[in-house]
Amino acid sequence: MIQGNWVEVAGHLPGEDEITSLAVFNGTIFGSTYLGSLLEWNGTNAWSEVASAFNSTSQSLTVFNGNLYAVASDGTLIVWNGVNAWTQAAPSLGGGDVVVCLCVFGSSLYGCTTNGGLVVWNGLNAWVSVIAAGLLPAEQARSLCVFNGNLYCGTSPHANLWQFNNVNAWIQVAPQFMGGSNATGIFNNSLTEFNGQLYAGTTPDSELLQWNNANAWNEAALGFFNDYTNALIVFDGALFAGVFSIAGYIGPENALLVWDGVSSWNVAAPSLNGQAPYALCVFNGNLYCGTLGSAGTGGLLFVFVPTAILPTVNTDPAANIQTGSAQLNGNLSNDGGEACTCGFQWGLTVAYGNTTPTTSQITGETFDQVINVLVPGTTYHYRAFATNSAGTAYGSDLTFSTLPLGLKMAYPIKRRLT
Repeated sequence: MIQGNWVEVAGHLPGEDEITSLAVFNGTIFGSTYLGSLLEWNGTNAWSEVASAFNSTSQSLTVFNGNLYAVASDGTLIVWNGVNAWTQAAPSLGGGDVVVCLCVFGSSLYGCTTNGGLVVWNGLNAWVSVIAAGLLPAEQARSLCVFNGNLYCGTSPHANLWQFNNVNAWIQVAPQFMGGSNATGIFNNSLTEFNGQLYAGTTPDSELLQWNNANAWNEAALGFFNDYTNALIVFDGALFAGVFSIAGYIGPENALLVWDGVSSWNVAAPSLNGQAPYALCVFNGNLYCGTLGSAGTGGLLFVFVPTAILPTVNTDPAANIQTGSAQLNGNLSNDGGEACTCGFQWGLTVAYGNTTPTTSQITGETFDQVINVLVPGTTYHYRAFATNSAGTAYGSDLTFSTLPLGLKMAYPIKRRLT
């Protein structure tokens, strides 16, 4: 299980402003905010504002055709001018229907709406309706995801899953999941692909659902407290979720969770001192988190720093055993989160007394060392070891016996045919 801690890399936003989404663009991280600003991270310790609010909240930052887009609180599509301002790319839909989430599908930019509709940007100045509003009574489209070449939509409050028919309609492919704690909704940014499967995080109860690729959800993890799952993300070969408390967005359960791959969430990083982990992104091999504010303070930017755990190493059978030498073999099945120093201990007893030179290895790699000046016809003990910052782990003790003097290797005899 991956565990770690948060390290602050950008301080509080002014007032009670909060980070609503993150995106990697032009070699750094950008963040949209509740008050509508666009922020650029300086790569070390601070945000700088590169666009003030277009009208109010900006969210769902999306990179498309070399530009950075977002939706404003009224559903207006806005694009950053690359210097200092948001500009309008498409006006709001009107009539009470609002675009809430963006997704690039094929060569176009799509948006889902609060009333269950699907729109596509015309590339110039307007939204074009693809699917009329009205999935189900009181059902809102909240999250879009591309999976296996198709566009999917997760809804709230009933956690339905819908597939776009690539023409003009949604097809329901999973109704509300009624097991476990009865997941009631899929929130923003909570559909994602992981290991060839489609997953959804729910709200409340932060259940993890896995689609069966046909017509139903299966429960992959029970809920964690009574929390919202606002973001699912794949990092370092695992599935993570940012969850926040439904009790005023403040609570000790605000945490980064990691799925165990079977049936449970585990805490990967604890509460951010009341700050709720709301937006997640991966940048330069690290996981970053933008937060909602707490206790009258604005949001922050954190980087997740995994804590190494003890590695797992295996001792493999020796090879090339001679009268005075042998090759010791091992493999590193889990490096514990960082490269390990690997080698062998060996000797006449399990006290060993000798250590080979070491090599640097990572998960899945094999290693070996040849030891010399051995006594013929003698049994030796040996075991592999691996060391990282968490400590040293050892493989099982194995033995081999050197060949006695005078014993020659047998080779097949080649006979000449006449």
